Amino acid sequence: MGNEIKPNIFISYSSKDTEIADKLYSAIEQLDLFDIKYDKKDINVADVIPEKIRNYIENSNIFILLLSNSSIDSDWVKYEAELAFEKYHGCWFLFVPLLIEEIHISSQLIHQINEYKINTAQFEFPDSIEKEFESLIDALSKIFRFSYDKHKLINVMADLGKQVNSDLVRYKKIIDNVISNRLQEKLQKVEERIENIYQLTYLKSKVLTLNDILDIERTAEYDVWIVTTHLKNDEDMLFSTVIDENINKGVIYTYFYPPGTALERRIAKYIKTHGEKKVNFIPLSTKDFFPYDEVAIYNPLDIEDIVGYIQLSYEKGIFIELEKHKLLDIVSKLELHIPNNTFQIE
Repeated sequence: MGNEIKPNIFISYSSKDTEIADKLYSAIEQLDLFDIKYDKKDINVADVIPEKIRNYIENSNIFILLLSNSSIDSDWVKYEAELAFEKYHGCWFLFVPLLIEEIHISSQLIHQINEYKINTAQFEFPDSIEKEFESLIDALSKIFRFSYDKHKLINVMADLGKQVNSDLVRYKKIIDNVISNRLQEKLQKVEERIENIYQLTYLKSKVLTLNDILDIERTAEYDVWIVTTHLKNDEDMLFSTVIDENINKGVIYTYFYPPGTALERRIAKYIKTHGEKKVNFIPLSTKDFFPYDEVAIYNPLDIEDIVGYIQLSYEKGIFIELEKHKLLDIVSKLELHIPNNTFQIE
């Protein structure tokens, strides 16, 4: 470009990407089309670095950011990018992100680039370097209205491609894949933990106290169906009293119990305590209904008023409220096991 004023370029990158940044600097420098500010070449030990960087960016026309997993996590790159965003927002200025590897983590820097709708060039070495570098120089020549030697550009691009160590690229891709797989594993574990937290939060909202159970017991109007493995609830005086009150007002209790269990003594004791009238005991021929200590369903034949719970542990007194559709599903299966002449032992 001779003595013409050249556009100023500032290159921002992570120290972990120095090898690629050096190659890019060298390629741009060979074209002799720009003044390049590049900390390794232009910042002295004695300089006040933040001030020097601010001055460089304020006086630059083009801000090139090498995007990588290292750079988006670098405090210096974040500082430089913030200065560039301030200038980009306030006046005419080119912000050029060059993606040099696949990004595996989210960051505020990426969000800002997307928010400003800034196009990101795919600059992953060596696959796309020549095409993207040529496109970048061609676009800048049109914006800043300068001409360039295309043969020289081709030679520079060829040199740039040769400088990339193929083994390094291959090992880098292997490492990237390992990192990606490990991140996926960690993300999966995080998702599982979130799901567990969600489930625990949900269950917490459905956990019932003994007083809640007694209140539900009092709402029974017609029938109470109980799938039980122990038949112990009425041993509690409060429960026993409410059961008697319900039986006296006409509520029919039906107990379903598992096959091959020794509940006959408890059944006999129950009948002695509450009487035979309006109490049914039905043995089930399958154990499919007994994943929990007990399932209690109130008003099972009333779609609107049906309520119920599962008892996870009789000893620990853990009760979980069941959704209506699950209760209705249990009722429909239990109905298949009810003899035709059931529903009132006189």
